[in-house]
Amino acid sequence: LAIKHDVNVITTRETLDTLLRRPGHDSTRWMIPVTVEKKTTLIAMMKEDGDNDAGPPVVGGKVKQIAFMEEPIPQPSTPRECLTRGFQQSLLDYVTHISSFSSS
Repeated sequence: LAIKHDVNVITTRETLDTLLRRPGHDSTRWMIPVTVEKKTTLIAMMKEDGDNDAGPPVVGGKVKQIAFMEEPIPQPSTPRECLTRGFQQSLLDYVTHISSFSSS
């Protein structure tokens, strides 16, 4: 079905729902296990010679990679990542505050 509709990524409803809702705190990171499989499709083409009797069709193949997204796994943040986010947010707030005064 994925090859028929030329799809590159397959996911389940539960995985998509988890990704869209992003449960947990804003600081929660998610690891998404992905499995990539190579699938070959067979393509039959007729030879294009001037003859009506061109012979049997030429069979070729097309290799397509399809990624299967598994159930996301929440990853805890390290203390260093929490501090980094805090400093980044403080710096962003400060720069935004300064720029609002300079534009006034």
